[in-house]
Amino acid sequence: MKTVSSLNPSRVGQSVTFTAQVKQSVPGTGVPTGTVTFKDGQRSAKVPLVNGMAKFTTSKLTAGTHTITAAYSGDTNFNRNSAKPLVQVVSPQCDPVSYAHAKD
Repeated sequence: MKTVSSLNPSRVGQSVTFTAQVKQSVPGTGVPTGTVTFKDGQRSAKVPLVNGMAKFTTSKLTAGTHTITAAYSGDTNFNRNSAKPLVQVVSPQCDPVSYAHAKD
């Protein structure tokens, strides 16, 4: 099982999609079903697998470093599994900068 981020590092307010891919082990066959639970600290989102993939999109990450975990629920043919934690870095939103030119 593997988890990836669509945008890392990102900025506060940007939309980031986390994708977890669940595959069978060789020589296994079939496509895993069930759910993947994504967690960031105490916040979590349970997402159904579609063709062995689960996607979770958020734009609510605060500035700082986030450790995103993903855990597969398992089904009648596939065992539970967890991905290696993913570290998501979120930078603060930049303030607009204005420039003033001195008169000649």
